[in-house]
Amino acid sequence: MFGRGRLDHFGLSVPTEEAFREVRRRIVAEGAGDGVVTDMGSLLSVGFTDPDGVGHEVIWVKPGVPLEQGLRRVEW
Repeated sequence: MFGRGRLDHFGLSVPTEEAFREVRRRIVAEGAGDGVVTDMGSLLSVGFTDPDGVGHEVIWVKPGVPLEQGLRRVEW
């Protein structure tokens, strides 16, 4: 834990699936990430790396899906 320092990453939330898809498109277009989307059950996640080499993620929480129905940490 904390292999990348005291701050591991930022998680940014977007309000809609359309916003999520647009942010993902921009991440790929800028070469900041590969655009792989991880479906964690209750949310979608895509990662990117900032210019300083720090990893981050953008998430969209699926409406109507309880968070407890998402993947547990051991399943990531």
